[in-house]
Amino acid sequence: MILDGGHEETLNFDSGFVLRYNSKLEGGGNFARHDFVEIIHGLGKFYQNAMEWCAGHGAIGYELLTKNICANIHFVDIFEPAIESCLRNAEQNNLQDRVYGYVSSTVKNLPILPLIDLVVSNPPHKPNIVTGK
Repeated sequence: MILDGGHEETLNFDSGFVLRYNSKLEGGGNFARHDFVEIIHGLGKFYQNAMEWCAGHGAIGYELLTKNICANIHFVDIFEPAIESCLRNAEQNNLQDRVYGYVSSTVKNLPILPLIDLVVSNPPHKPNIVTGK
């Protein structure tokens, strides 16, 4: 998937999980994922259903999933190629039974979900690929 000049990148996780994504979908999650895990892991809880809002390519959500901090991850993003990327990575890493994706800009447009017991978000730090601003 190429998005207006983006290129394919790969991020390897300690668990062996391989995240393949278009560079245009990286909004800061590659670096923030470790901080999220450190803080959330420190709470000493296990979450059945976590959600990554403004998911982009899903680095934070996949870090939570592969570190066994949550059983399932629900990705939400306004940009359909971002969710397509998240779901494709689930299939490529044989995690499709634990990963869900939703294209939405608001919670009220989401389908009825199971109880979400953890929500994380790291809105992009780069120009918006939808609006160009």
